[in-house]
Amino acid sequence: MKMIESTILSFLSEAELDAPIYMEVPARMPEEFYVLENTGQQMTNHVRTTTLAVQSYAQSMERAADLAYGIDEVILTRLPELDAVAGVRVNSVHNFTDQSTKQYRYQGVYVVTHY
Repeated sequence: MKMIESTILSFLSEAELDAPIYMEVPARMPEEFYVLENTGQQMTNHVRTTTLAVQSYAQSMERAADLAYGIDEVILTRLPELDAVAGVRVNSVHNFTDQSTKQYRYQGVYVVTHY
Protein backbone atom coordinates (compact mmCIF):
# COMPACT_ATOMS: atom_id res chain seq x y z
CA MET A 1 0.00 0.00 0.00
CA LYS A 2 1.30 3.44 -0.95
CA MET A 3 1.64 5.97 1.88
CA ILE A 4 -1.21 8.48 1.70
CA GLU A 5 1.24 11.37 2.01
CA SER A 6 3.02 10.17 -1.15
CA THR A 7 -0.31 10.03 -2.99
CA ILE A 8 -1.22 13.52 -1.78
CA LEU A 9 2.27 14.86 -2.57
CA SER A 10 1.94 13.59 -6.15
CA PHE A 11 -1.52 15.10 -6.45
CA LEU A 12 -0.44 18.48 -5.08
CA SER A 13 2.74 18.48 -7.19
CA GLU A 14 0.54 18.23 -10.28
CA ALA A 15 -1.88 20.90 -9.06
CA GLU A 16 -1.12 24.46 -10.09
CA LEU A 17 0.25 25.64 -6.76
CA ASP A 18 2.06 28.95 -6.30
CA ALA A 19 5.22 27.16 -5.10
CA PRO A 20 6.82 23.69 -5.21
CA ILE A 21 5.93 21.14 -2.53
CA TYR A 22 8.29 18.70 -0.80
CA MET A 23 8.21 16.18 2.06
CA GLU A 24 11.16 17.85 3.75
CA VAL A 25 12.90 21.20 3.68
CA PRO A 26 15.20 21.10 0.62
CA ALA A 27 18.93 21.66 1.11
CA ARG A 28 18.79 24.57 -1.35
CA MET A 29 15.64 26.35 -0.23
CA PRO A 30 13.72 28.30 -2.88
CA GLU A 31 12.24 31.64 -1.81
CA GLU A 32 8.80 30.05 -1.53
CA PHE A 33 7.83 26.44 -1.01
CA TYR A 34 5.61 24.01 0.88
CA VAL A 35 6.49 21.04 3.08
CA LEU A 36 3.98 18.20 3.56
CA GLU A 37 4.32 16.17 6.76
CA ASN A 38 2.40 13.21 8.22
CA THR A 39 1.89 13.96 11.93
CA GLY A 40 -0.19 10.92 12.86
CA GLN A 41 -2.51 8.19 11.67
CA GLN A 42 -5.38 6.11 13.08
CA MET A 43 -7.54 3.30 11.73
CA THR A 44 -11.10 2.31 12.63
CA ASN A 45 -13.09 -0.32 10.71
CA HIS A 46 -10.49 -0.38 7.89
CA VAL A 47 -10.85 3.37 7.35
CA ARG A 48 -7.77 5.44 8.06
CA THR A 49 -7.50 9.03 9.18
CA THR A 50 -4.19 10.78 8.73
CA THR A 51 -3.29 14.15 10.16
CA LEU A 52 -1.18 16.13 7.72
CA ALA A 53 0.63 19.41 8.25
CA VAL A 54 1.46 21.65 5.30
CA GLN A 55 3.97 24.38 6.02
CA SER A 56 4.15 27.37 3.67
CA TYR A 57 7.54 29.12 3.58
CA ALA A 58 8.06 32.62 2.15
CA GLN A 59 10.12 35.80 2.45
CA SER A 60 7.37 37.67 4.33
CA MET A 61 4.64 36.80 6.82
CA GLU A 62 1.96 38.08 4.45
CA ARG A 63 3.20 35.94 1.55
CA ALA A 64 3.47 32.84 3.79
CA ALA A 65 -0.18 33.40 4.76
CA ASP A 66 -1.18 33.86 1.09
CA LEU A 67 0.49 30.56 0.21
CA ALA A 68 -1.17 28.80 3.16
CA TYR A 69 -4.66 29.96 2.27
CA GLY A 70 -4.08 29.19 -1.40
CA ILE A 71 -3.13 25.56 -0.77
CA ASP A 72 -5.89 25.32 1.85
CA GLU A 73 -8.47 25.88 -0.87
CA VAL A 74 -6.88 23.24 -3.12
CA ILE A 75 -6.73 20.69 -0.29
CA LEU A 76 -10.33 21.23 0.80
CA THR A 77 -11.94 21.42 -2.64
CA ARG A 78 -9.83 19.22 -4.92
CA LEU A 79 -8.19 16.59 -2.71
CA PRO A 80 -11.51 14.75 -2.18
CA GLU A 81 -11.47 14.04 -5.95
CA LEU A 82 -8.86 11.34 -5.29
CA ASP A 83 -10.36 7.83 -5.22
CA ALA A 84 -8.49 6.97 -2.03
CA VAL A 85 -9.77 10.05 -0.15
CA ALA A 86 -13.17 9.91 1.53
CA GLY A 87 -13.01 13.36 3.11
CA VAL A 88 -10.84 16.22 4.34
CA ARG A 89 -11.33 18.64 7.17
CA VAL A 90 -9.17 21.53 8.27
CA ASN A 91 -8.00 21.50 11.86
CA SER A 92 -6.26 24.88 11.77
CA VAL A 93 -4.28 27.33 9.65
CA HIS A 94 -1.92 29.47 11.70
CA ASN A 95 1.32 31.41 11.89
CA PHE A 96 4.17 28.94 12.42
CA THR A 97 7.23 31.20 12.03
CA ASP A 98 10.44 29.43 13.02
CA GLN A 99 11.67 31.54 15.93
CA SER A 100 15.22 30.19 15.82
CA THR A 101 15.83 31.02 12.14
CA LYS A 102 13.22 33.80 11.76
CA GLN A 103 11.98 31.97 8.64
CA TYR A 104 8.41 33.05 7.89
CA ARG A 105 5.98 30.18 7.55
CA TYR A 106 2.34 29.33 8.06
CA GLN A 107 1.00 25.87 8.79
CA GLY A 108 -2.25 24.21 7.84
CA VAL A 109 -3.25 21.05 9.70
CA TYR A 110 -5.69 18.70 7.95
CA VAL A 111 -7.39 15.46 8.83
CA VAL A 112 -7.74 13.23 5.78
CA THR A 113 -10.05 10.21 5.84
CA HIS A 114 -8.91 7.60 3.34
CA TYR A 115 -8.98 3.92 2.41
